[in-house]
This record gives sequence, structure tokens and C-alpha cells, in this order.
Amino acid sequence: MALTRNWPAILSWRLRLCFGELWRVIKKRIAGRRYVPTTFETMKPYFRDVAAGPFRIAPERSDDLLALMGGTPWEIVLTGGPAQFTAYPDAGRIDVAPAGLASLWALTAVGYRYMELASRVAAGEGGKAHDQLIIHADPVFGQMVDYARRLFVADEPWPDGLPQPVECTAFDRTDGRINNLFLAATAWVVLHEIGHIAKLHTALLGRELRLGQEHEADKFAVCWALDHAAGEQREFRVLAISVALAWLFLFEWAKRGGDGHPPAIVRFWQAASYFQLDEQSPALENAVYLLKGIFDPENPDMPSNMNPREAFEWIDLRLEELFPRG
Repeated sequence: MALTRNWPAILSWRLRLCFGELWRVIKKRIAGRRYVPTTFETMKPYFRDVAAGPFRIAPERSDDLLALMGGTPWEIVLTGGPAQFTAYPDAGRIDVAPAGLASLWALTAVGYRYMELASRVAAGEGGKAHDQLIIHADPVFGQMVDYARRLFVADEPWPDGLPQPVECTAFDRTDGRINNLFLAATAWVVLHEIGHIAKLHTALLGRELRLGQEHEADKFAVCWALDHAAGEQREFRVLAISVALAWLFLFEWAKRGGDGHPPAIVRFWQAASYFQLDEQSPALENAVYLLKGIFDPENPDMPSNMNPREAFEWIDLRLEELFPRG
């Protein structure tokens, strides 16, 4: 898959002066290297695009989504605390923690870099994308994943020395492509929360019923994004959903369990059952790079001569080993 291709844009094409980014640079220069921005400062400039994301990831259904909401978009509110997105069906409101956005952006950035790196490795091996792919990456990648994981436990400022989001950048640059993929993955997570509201879910239920609600919200989000998508649109949306699913695995890793949610591997299986892509799918190929790079970068046991679908099935089995259902 060419990572430089013109993917569907989730960011809005409005002219914006990057005052948020400029202000962070000014404060850092005033305070010296001791200054590190909060997740709120870092992610707030993205909030308008985050709120619009569920409409943009499936624009052919934007009128349907507005009708589902009764003609007025449900409120999406920035709140504090660790990385989380929370729906309040009675209020028609979704709370989004900046730590959640920061965690998902950091994971997306690392995942994109792994896809980029793996694509170069594969090209150097004559285009055999999955032949014993062992990814040796910059140690910063691991630090970024660790930061994304820690944010599920508690919010903390952006660590000095780690790459930060660059809000205003063109789609022909790496930062712009990372942002676009991040916003699409975030849109799927928000669609999951919209599913909770649309289905009038409640927390006042036993564990098994609550787990069922999570599966129902996942299905809502996947079907909403994919039901009317074909071609490159479907490929991009599947890749975005794969990023969001990787974030769910990270959540399980951070919490040492599902913390009231179904096992991430089961959610992965159920979402992937709706992908319906051919065996040479670019999205499946890059999802393999992303998942292997983040969770299994130096495992040498990957079989040779697999097409993207076979490689995706292999990483599925490998994830079950790394994240057992028990």
C-alpha cells in the first residue's frame, strides 16, 4: 500500500492559523526546556475536528447521523482524567478526555511510522511484504507506546523529547497523514459511544449484559463506517478501525484486563468479520505492519509467502497468544 496515496480527508479543509502550536512554541522558549505541555494544551486544537469526525468518516451517511441525533448533534465535551471516552445516553452527551486523544494520537503516530518502515523493508525484499518481517525501530517508538499506555492509568504532561502532534500541516506531509488517520480512528471510537446513546444503554446492568452492550456498540460503529463504503474509502476506513482496535489492545494491556469491557481479541474478531476485503487488500497489509510493529516487533516466527489476508489471519492468531481471552 502506498502510504502517500490521497486517502479520504477527515480533517476539514479550512484555512487555520496555528495559534495553538505557535503559543506552545512561545511558552517553551520562555520557560526553557523545562516546559512540557499538558494533554489538554496539545490536543485541544483538534477538538473541532474530533467532534465532526463521525460525520466525516462516513459522509454519505451524515444526514442519517444527524437524523439519528434528532436534528441536533449530540454534545461532545472535553473532560479531565485518564484516557477514556464516555457516553451518557440520558443526556445525549459524550465526554472525551484529552488524555484519550493524546493516547490515541501517540499510538497512531507510532503505527504510521511502523507502516512506513515496514513498507520500505518490504520494498527492499522485492515486494514480498510479509517474508520474515522483523521490525527494528527507533527506541522512541517504544517510549511513545509506553506513554500512550500510561495515559490509561492517569493523565500526565507530554514527555519532553517525544514527538508531539503538529496540528496544521498538509496531507502530503507525514504529520498530515498521521493526523488524518488519527482523526479517522477517533471517529470510530466516538461512533462506538454514539452507539451506546442510540441503543439507550445503561450501566445499571449485570456484567454479562454490559459486555453485550459493548459488543452492540462496536457493531454499530463498524457497520456505520463500512456498510456503504467501497474501494479506497473502504480500505481507508478499515485501516482507521484497525488503529482504533490496536488502541483497545493497549487499553487492555494498561488495565491488565478489560476493566468491564470484553476481551480486546474478541472485539477484534467481531470487527474484522465485517471488513470483507480481498486477499491483496492494502488496508489489511498495513494493519499487519501496525499490529506487529506495536505488539510483536521482533518476533522472527512470521511465515513466508503470505498475501495480506493470510498475514492478517496470522497476526490475528498471534494477538490471541499475546492477549488471551482468559
